[in-house]
Amino acid sequence: MTPDDTAAPAANLTFPPDLPVSQRIEEIAEAVRNHQVVIVVGDTGSGKTTQLPKLCLALGRGTQGKIGHTQPRRLAARSVAARIAEETQTELGQLIGYKVRFQDSVSQDTRVKLLTDGMLLAETRGDKLLKGYDTLIIDEAHERGLNIDFLLGYLKRLLPKRRDLKVIITSATINYQRFSAHFMDAPVVMVEGRTFPVEVRYRPLSSDSDDAPLYRGIVSAVDELRGLDQDNKKRRGDVLVFLPGEREIRGAAEALRRSHLSQLDVLPLYARLSASEQQRIFHPTGGDQRIVLATNVAETSLTVPGIRYVIDSGVARMSRYSYRSKVQRLPIEAVSQASANQRKGRCGRLEPGVCIRLYEQEDFEGRREFTEPELQRTNLASVILQMLDLKLGDIERFPFIDAPDRRYVTDGYKLLEEIGAIDDRRIITPLGRELARLPIDPKLGRMVLAARDYGCVHEALAIASFLTVQDPRERPRAAQDAADFAHGTDAHEQSDFLSIVALWNRIEGQRQALTSSAFRKYCQKQFLHYMRVREWREIHRQLWLAIKPTTRLNDEPADYRSVHLAVLTGLVGNIGMKDENEYRGGRDTRFNLHPGRQAKGRPKWVVAAELVETTRLFARTVAKIEPEWLETVAPQLIKLTHGDPYWSKRHGQIMAHERGTLFGLPAVAKRAVSFAKRSPIKARELLIRDGLAQGEIKTQGTFMQNNLDQVARILDLEARERRRDLLDDQRLFEFYESKLPSDIIDARSFERWRRRVERDQPRVLYMAQDDLLSASAALDQQAYPDHLEVSGNRFTLSYEFNPGTDHDGVTLEVPQAALHSVTAAVTDWLVPGMLEEKVEALVRTLPKAIRRQLVPLPDFARQTLPTLRWRQGDLVEQLGKAVTRRLGKPFDVRQFELAALDHYYRMNIRVMDPHGQIIAQSRDLASLQKDLRTPAQVSTPAPKSPVLTQWNMGDLPARQTLEQDGLSLSLIPVISAVDGGVQLQHMDDPDAAAHVHRRGVIRLAQARMATQTKLLRESKLAKRLDLLATPRGLDPKASLQWIERSVEMACFGDGIPRDEAGFERGVKRGRGDLVAVAEGQAAIMIRVLECAQRVGKQLKGLPLAWLDVGKDVNQQLAGLLNASFIWDTPADNLARYEVYLNAIEMRLERLGGRFEFDRGARRELDAWLDAIKPYWSEYPLNPVEPSVASFRWLLEEYRVSLFAQQLGTQGKVSGKRLDGLLSDIRTRRTRAG
Repeated sequence: MTPDDTAAPAANLTFPPDLPVSQRIEEIAEAVRNHQVVIVVGDTGSGKTTQLPKLCLALGRGTQGKIGHTQPRRLAARSVAARIAEETQTELGQLIGYKVRFQDSVSQDTRVKLLTDGMLLAETRGDKLLKGYDTLIIDEAHERGLNIDFLLGYLKRLLPKRRDLKVIITSATINYQRFSAHFMDAPVVMVEGRTFPVEVRYRPLSSDSDDAPLYRGIVSAVDELRGLDQDNKKRRGDVLVFLPGEREIRGAAEALRRSHLSQLDVLPLYARLSASEQQRIFHPTGGDQRIVLATNVAETSLTVPGIRYVIDSGVARMSRYSYRSKVQRLPIEAVSQASANQRKGRCGRLEPGVCIRLYEQEDFEGRREFTEPELQRTNLASVILQMLDLKLGDIERFPFIDAPDRRYVTDGYKLLEEIGAIDDRRIITPLGRELARLPIDPKLGRMVLAARDYGCVHEALAIASFLTVQDPRERPRAAQDAADFAHGTDAHEQSDFLSIVALWNRIEGQRQALTSSAFRKYCQKQFLHYMRVREWREIHRQLWLAIKPTTRLNDEPADYRSVHLAVLTGLVGNIGMKDENEYRGGRDTRFNLHPGRQAKGRPKWVVAAELVETTRLFARTVAKIEPEWLETVAPQLIKLTHGDPYWSKRHGQIMAHERGTLFGLPAVAKRAVSFAKRSPIKARELLIRDGLAQGEIKTQGTFMQNNLDQVARILDLEARERRRDLLDDQRLFEFYESKLPSDIIDARSFERWRRRVERDQPRVLYMAQDDLLSASAALDQQAYPDHLEVSGNRFTLSYEFNPGTDHDGVTLEVPQAALHSVTAAVTDWLVPGMLEEKVEALVRTLPKAIRRQLVPLPDFARQTLPTLRWRQGDLVEQLGKAVTRRLGKPFDVRQFELAALDHYYRMNIRVMDPHGQIIAQSRDLASLQKDLRTPAQVSTPAPKSPVLTQWNMGDLPARQTLEQDGLSLSLIPVISAVDGGVQLQHMDDPDAAAHVHRRGVIRLAQARMATQTKLLRESKLAKRLDLLATPRGLDPKASLQWIERSVEMACFGDGIPRDEAGFERGVKRGRGDLVAVAEGQAAIMIRVLECAQRVGKQLKGLPLAWLDVGKDVNQQLAGLLNASFIWDTPADNLARYEVYLNAIEMRLERLGGRFEFDRGARRELDAWLDAIKPYWSEYPLNPVEPSVASFRWLLEEYRVSLFAQQLGTQGKVSGKRLDGLLSDIRTRRTRAG
């Protein structure tokens, strides 16, 4: 075509005939002359990007304004400008220039200006009508990026106002009908591409869930393509493989290297790759076959030279924003037909090619035709903010080609409201206008502006600008460890954000100290991408210039809290709280910390720069935070909830527990806050109901103690009668409610009112009992006494009606010294007022067959009551006689199931020390008396009782009353063995008294028979006994027990005396019989111990399979042959020891043929042992309680009947007798408790 007169005279405006667009240049020129908007649809390689600007120059455009030519990416803008300048034979920056972020190569002579679509949008802020241009070429519109769609909508509104403005929209694969309709049926010019034919082959993968089929498919496809080259006798062609992400690229590279294929040069290509590694793609070495493994960055952004073949996985990571979770997702999705064809077009440019698609043809045909516009899958906050700032109106009315989803629009507004950029009416705020003028994401801009308040602008600028650019830290595969080491010098243990600040400080220090070339080398050595560092610094500079007029840069480093308060202000939506092995984020998201972070550990709370979903949802660039900071930075976002209000005595007002959540996370822990102003009516009610009625208010008024005493008296009446209807809480409330004015809502206002009103009416708030009682409260004081008389002592009774608690019922307070004077015969009767109820409860525990004969049970209890003799003997025994009379036949009292009684039917015993402090309390009297049998209470020396060697203390009465600490104690006088002789003492426990008196009397008898006992100590029998006892772990002086036992049998065979005459008779008898008795006892003891030796040898020879038998026998021996068995074992039972030991011998001898019988017998024995252990406190030692001791020796006889029946038993033994005795023990213990 012939250029217009106004065309650039010095430029070469020819159109290469080999370019397809040149064939349609006249048609395009005609369309541009006659229409305001023209759409040029051309395949890749058609030449439209470089020739259309020349066409516009040739048409004389660029004289009334520049010809703006937009590109989606900065790299493309620079390279296209250079190419056009070369073709027009002009110097770059003169006729042809470019302007991208941080670089401006435009002069006054420039008529064609290459720039990014984002840069053109930014210019609309200062040039709303774009008067600086007379022509705009919107290139690569098929990418449908956010900026492109926004720009096309802006131009739709602008064109009616700028009739002189020409717009050319170009694309490789575009839904041109919709674009044409959008611009009033603008004409469309179709340009064929300059390509060779490409054969498409479909090679679907298997359906395995992992990546292995993909890698196998790639290896197989490369193998197939090599075979094709071999058949066509060609050099192996380079292959471009499209994969969704870095992980798949690494996996495929590893699979290719391990495959049978040789002479491969596997080259990865993705955005995060270092510059040097990317450059390898564009400089073929001409050696091995190149296999370029690329993400969709190679689909349109970069052209890889020399590609003959394409292998398409059919998938890509697609950036999608979730308006629900506020997370930017990167799911792997099937690409559109347009993208698949774009990938196919990467081969066939220089020669015919082949594209292998690793999926079914039907799959391809079923895919959507075009890629979804970014506008419909991204966060719209930035777009909305710019539109509000530019006063472009409601986004939902803006003329986008494809309207955004309303839910994404709503979400964008919500985000802007969260950061304070707009108010609740969606009107932009002054803060929002500041944010709109910052060249970064609004959230990051909010961080920078907040830093002014927290004094950390220096840190925030470094962080925000870093997060705007691609991470400059490189990690080449061949030098990962070295890169990690270099970057680790900046690492902060708790915050990746502070690691960024440390990196900024380091490289800024080096930049200022080094020359430009030296700094570039420093970056390379430190594994830092030099161009990205430059970009980082330029963004930093722009940010600082934007805020400098209203901002002061901090001179000193800010503290951790300040920096992260600023970070949180912008990134508050990216917080998380640790929940087991992952983090719970806002809005029910769950994420993990990215493994590439520099900060260590797993803090409880974190904030992240971004949440990105790949294989999982990951938090990137993370720092530890404190939850309290959230309320500081985002109080307007925290949803506060309040628990039920309550009265606080400490605060003197109604309070409530307040909690706060931020996006569903517990940002505000439970805390008490005033609730009075929120609900004054409720405040007044609780002031009365809880503060005054319950005495939970701090007041100087004397009325309170009077009123509490009145309440306490009524509560005591209720506790005694076990009822809850005497105190009327409503009358208590109404008393105060009738007195207080309506504006009294807290302790302070109450006290002011009280002081004023009491000047004239000092008793206005005093209550009388009638003000509180709801019913008659006549109480029989004798039925519910305040004290209980026991053995001449008066003990306090208290009452509590609180079912289910430990103190429910009646409690008897007993000094420890008098504990053993209390008996079950006293406590079982409770108090008269509770007896009828207890009798009825006891009868209800009887078997149904008996109960039926006693109905109605309340009547039976009432009629029985007069027949019971109050505290004269056992209550259960007396009640049993009453049942017998009603039934007309004998009745066994063991049928009362005492354990089934509610525990308040048993008196609670509270043991007190002399200072009035509680030592212990329980309803089990027997256990209390046993547990508190300490030396101080066991015995009390008689006044001035000397150490004696003769019985000269007179006869000892069964009990003797002594006064001690104001108590009248009925004690048992005993002779107690002490060093040097004996001493008269007094004891309260009968069992312990008998034990002490026995040893004391025998010690006194030994002193009287010193000659005889000395002969026994020095005899051979004594030495023999000590020798046999030692291996068994018995008392090494077993002979001393033997002598004491022999003295007892020789002198006091008919019982230990309590009178002097009886003692003297025993000593006289013992002098003549002691030696003979001792020899007889020694013979028995020696046979027993020798038998024990034989059993020990048998046990050592038991096979492993019989270990359970050995365990049982050893346990039996431990009980029989304890250290003091000679002294402690009753004479009748000690005489049976030889039989018990012989039975064990016979059991072990017969075990081989009776093992199954033995196993069954052991199960039976174990059941009884388990049942008796609760009552046998020192098991397996000899029990003190007579009934338990009887069971213990009956069990030994039962063993004889099981394992050595021929030895005979002492009396009748059976399992039935054991069961009966056990039942008696349980009944007696329950009643005693």
